[in-house]
Amino acid sequence: KFTSVNTCTPPPALTMRLPLGLVAVLSACKLPPANGVTRPTASTGETITHPPFGQRAIPDTSTSRHRAKDVASSSRAGGPSASMCRDAAGTLSAVRGGCPAGTTPTHVAGANIFDQLWVGSTGMETCCNASGGAATYPDARAALLQAHASGIEVFRFFGVLYGQSQAFWVQNSTQFWLEYDRLMDDIDVLGMKCIPSLGTGMWHKVANAVTPNLNETANDNVRNTSSVAYGLNLRYFDEVTKRYAGRKSVLAWELGNELNLMVNLPTPWCGPDPCFDTAAMVEYEQALVNVIRNNDPVRPISSGHSMPRTTAWHQEHCRSHGPTLRPQDVHTAPPAPANPGRHGTATLETPETSTHRGMTGEGGADAPAGKGGGGGGVGVGTGVAPPPPSTPGCEGGFYGADTRAQWTEMLALQSAAVEIWSVHHYAGATGTVPCFFHPSGLPQPSPKCAWNASLIEIVAETAAAHGALAYLGEYGGAHPDFTGPSLANQSFNRAVLGLQVADAAKQGAFQLSTIWAWACPSHRGDMACLWPNSTRPLEEGSNRMIAEIAAANAAMG
Repeated sequence: KFTSVNTCTPPPALTMRLPLGLVAVLSACKLPPANGVTRPTASTGETITHPPFGQRAIPDTSTSRHRAKDVASSSRAGGPSASMCRDAAGTLSAVRGGCPAGTTPTHVAGANIFDQLWVGSTGMETCCNASGGAATYPDARAALLQAHASGIEVFRFFGVLYGQSQAFWVQNSTQFWLEYDRLMDDIDVLGMKCIPSLGTGMWHKVANAVTPNLNETANDNVRNTSSVAYGLNLRYFDEVTKRYAGRKSVLAWELGNELNLMVNLPTPWCGPDPCFDTAAMVEYEQALVNVIRNNDPVRPISSGHSMPRTTAWHQEHCRSHGPTLRPQDVHTAPPAPANPGRHGTATLETPETSTHRGMTGEGGADAPAGKGGGGGGVGVGTGVAPPPPSTPGCEGGFYGADTRAQWTEMLALQSAAVEIWSVHHYAGATGTVPCFFHPSGLPQPSPKCAWNASLIEIVAETAAAHGALAYLGEYGGAHPDFTGPSLANQSFNRAVLGLQVADAAKQGAFQLSTIWAWACPSHRGDMACLWPNSTRPLEEGSNRMIAEIAAANAAMG
């Protein structure tokens, strides 16, 4: 049984920390009435009737076309390529270009409620909840209600089933879309804003599952435009964005989850050949962007990337200098869930990988495990000296630590297809924290080392210089204590929120963040997530962390 919560009363700690006006709003919260609710729209003033909670809403399919003119008129030379905006009524939107007339730029702190689609799909196994059974859609709906009641306005979720489970979309599309529509209807009724992460780099699993005797790889998904995987990928993006472009609940689109961490990895991650390079990834992502643009020319698009690896530039430019792995450099990682339905599975870990939240996102068993919330390994431990450099800057070899200039160059190159530059960043466990920009690449404290939340400032500065919006799509404490329970576990998150508040004060580019994670019913047994009023050991710091997020949003206006 899940911990009982009152979904329409803010937690006690939250009440103490919030401004009085916001407390009043949350204290008065209630579900939409049984016969639905009528609200004015932000842009035109016309009214739209939402159905009772859990029933089908009819999307306004003309929304994107109406707002396209606003984007064209608000964009300006040298201005931002994307903006988070709020109108006088408080309605939040994300647009390409600058904020249109009648709206002002804003900063928002939200959350990942990542498994909403997963636990509502009959095509995906979602073991295990806290009782050891499968999480189901009522769990997803309860998480939405709790988040809404606690003041969460924006959330990100995986808008595709995990790995080969997405074959359900091919094999039973009617049921797949009925269950997806149910989720989107409930989001609409609550008036929340979502960022669906649509899925990249994993479609070869789907292709192989639905095509007899096919054996495509991640490289086929990204580089082979005639592959079954590539075709399925584009078809899904077209279907989902065409279906939901008229939903006011969609804040922005996201391509996928942390594809940039697969760039330039050696075999076997992407098949018999080394993984695709940055240019191939960006070309692939641009094709996906074009599909989205055809259906929705207004909303900006997030990459869904993590922080670039600490070695990203070297792995791009210094291929002739490695990798040089010995058998003792490949070892078994500590037990961690390798996917949403399989726990305690050992995963291959090399200098390309490091653990952050103990999940592989979309990549699955043949992708880098853990994905290293701060960009992966630091290029030590091979025990093999790199060959003499033939390329300037390659003195450290294939796994050499990037300088700040090299790393920010890769950040910009990897984000070239989109307006919203996503990064994911987690606190490192003691003794395993990678060091960014240290000449030796060693994980040790140094005045030249950047790892903690201040690394986000570098991302925001670089994004601003390119006119992009910086989005911290995932952040949290060290695995598995992402949101608590202790004050020490939450210190990284407080630092992140403090940076975003400071950025808002100077109207910077760090406009959006989503903490990892809210509720996570499919992983309640193995990670700390936010559950209001919970007294479970991993979750007892939830009210305090929820209050920190609410206070940050109040400070950012």
